[in-house]
Order: sequence, then structure tokens, then C-alpha cells
Amino acid sequence: MVDLSTAWANAPTTIVLDCSVPSEVWSNIAKTTLPSWVAQPPWNLGSRNHGKLKADQWCTACLVNLVITFCRIWGYSDASEKDQTLLQNYLSLVIAVRWATTRSTLLCHIEIIEQHMAYYIHSTLELFGPRALVFNNHMSFHIPECLHAFGPAHGWWTSPFE
Repeated sequence: MVDLSTAWANAPTTIVLDCSVPSEVWSNIAKTTLPSWVAQPPWNLGSRNHGKLKADQWCTACLVNLVITFCRIWGYSDASEKDQTLLQNYLSLVIAVRWATTRSTLLCHIEIIEQHMAYYIHSTLELFGPRALVFNNHMSFHIPECLHAFGPAHGWWTSPFE
């Protein structure tokens, strides 16, 4: 159990993305060919002047471009244990989000979401400490029950978890 009353005071400071990562992301964005109907993120994603992203651009950046970059920089065979854990942490979040936003909902989808969200939260605690937890982390554990009760998220997702 995490004592959230002291979490902020006792949390470690961890640097995940150093200054070399944006150039890797930009390079991968430039090299990635996406279908015309997929919203392309700005070429300078992560810089101060990339502007405000639309939801579709965030989706592409997080589910495509950052996956490519993080697999390249953290997924090689000699990567440190921390880098491999960072990659697994991020990929678990991506898998959960991808399955939670499909246009159909099956019990096996809900189980996948539950497993990956649980791994994501536990590995986030390991990597970053309780300071990394936010209200949305708690809310994410309710997504499977909402999918079970209400069906695919595209029909009800507008406000509850924003």
C-alpha cells in the first residue's frame, strides 16, 4: 500500500528522456510513412514551438512514433534492465490504451486491459515511486468495468476520464 500523504516528499527524481531523445523522435517521424487518414504529429514533437496537438496527433505520436523510438533506444539486446523496464512499462500502457479504444469489446479485451494496466501501474511505482501516481491512474482501473457495463469506449468516453 502506498502512503500518498508522504509520497511527494519521499519520491525519487528520475530522468527518463534525456536531451538526445527528441532528435531520435524527430528522425523517426521523418522516416515513418503513415496512411493519409492517420494524423501526422508535428515534425518537432516535444519542442517548445510545436504548437498544440490535436487528439489524433497525440494518438499517433504515442501509439506509433514513440513506440518506434522507444523500441529502438530501449529495446536492443544489451539494454540495461532499467531501459528494458521502461520499454515494457510504456508498451503495457500502449497495449491497454489500444485495446480500450477498439470499436468492439470482448471479455478477452477487458482481461488484456486489466493485466496491462496493472503491470503499468506497478512498474510505474517501481520506476518512479509513488510521486508518479495521479488521479487518472486510479480512474484507469475503472475502464474495464465501464467497458463491460457500457460497451466500446467510443460511445461514452468524452468526459469521464479526461
